[in-house]
Order: sequence, then structure tokens, then C-alpha cells
Amino acid sequence: MRLFLFVCLCTISLSAWSDNHQRAIDKQINQSYVEFIRAFDQLDAKPIMKMYSPTARYIPESEQAKIAVGPKEIYAQFEKFFKRIRHNNGKIKADFRVQDRQYNIGSINDIGYYLIRYYPEKSTGEPVVEFAGKFVTSYTQNKQRQWLITIDTNSKSAPRYYFEASPIKNLYYGNQFKPLK
Repeated sequence: MRLFLFVCLCTISLSAWSDNHQRAIDKQINQSYVEFIRAFDQLDAKPIMKMYSPTARYIPESEQAKIAVGPKEIYAQFEKFFKRIRHNNGKIKADFRVQDRQYNIGSINDIGYYLIRYYPEKSTGEPVVEFAGKFVTSYTQNKQRQWLITIDTNSKSAPRYYFEASPIKNLYYGNQFKPLK
């Protein structure tokens, strides 16, 4: 009987530790979306570099852009985009809705939708422009126990998929945007 109680207590303790550990991982990975949003708001690509592993690959949707390798090349692609926005005195806002998180030994994959809005300078009279897409982002943990992006890829999609995406428990679900009228 004592052995049975001991096994039950160990199982409950292990389960609680596992749940807490997974929530801590989810929190850290969800924070990466907050950092991306902040970088877009501030048109600052420097914080983005810190989120990628030294061997990361960024596969952008544009057929004109090559695969960026490592944080410096990834920074250069984001900085080029942000520079165009700054040059036009515009602003951009980004948001994400993670729809699936796959936990593997040594890696985690997020799959979801994003929405980006470009706000031109008011004096131009131009309308707000919306870009939407799907993404897959893979993370691995470094020696300092930080989850860093190793593969980041996206493709275009209709904005409605972002708006139709439902929240999933413990996954990042931005709520920044309402549909444009």
C-alpha cells in the first residue's frame, strides 16, 4: 500500500512539474511575439537579431529575397523593410495568432497567422494597407536555456484567416486588430 501511495505522489508531482515547465516554455516563446510587435512598432530591427540562433534561417515570402542566414542577414532584411517605412514617414503594426505549437525533443514549432498594417503618413491621404500571411517558426534551446528561432518562414494569405483564427490555450493570440471597414 505504501508503495502504491508513493508511486501516486511521484506521478502527481511529476505531472505538476511537467505542466509548470511547459507553461514556462510557452511564456518564453509567447514573449517572442511581443518582441516582434515592439520591433515593428518602433521600426527597430536590432531586438529581432537577439531572437535568432547563430545558425538561423529566415525564408521570406518575397520571390525577390534570398534565404537569410544568421542574425546579421536576418537583421539586414528587416532593417531594409523598416527603412522604407521610415523613409515614407509611415508606421506599421503587426500581430500574430498561433494556432498550433508542436513540442519535440529539443525543438518547438509554432504555426499560425500574422497580420501587418501599414499606416501611411496622414498628409498623403493614402489608405491603410493590410498584409496577411501564414507562418511556421521553429525554436531550439541554447546552453543558457533561451528558446531561439532557428527557422522562420512565411507566405501570403487572406486577412480573413487571421480574423477567423480562434485562441488556443497557452498560445500567443494577438487581439490588436479589428477588420478594416
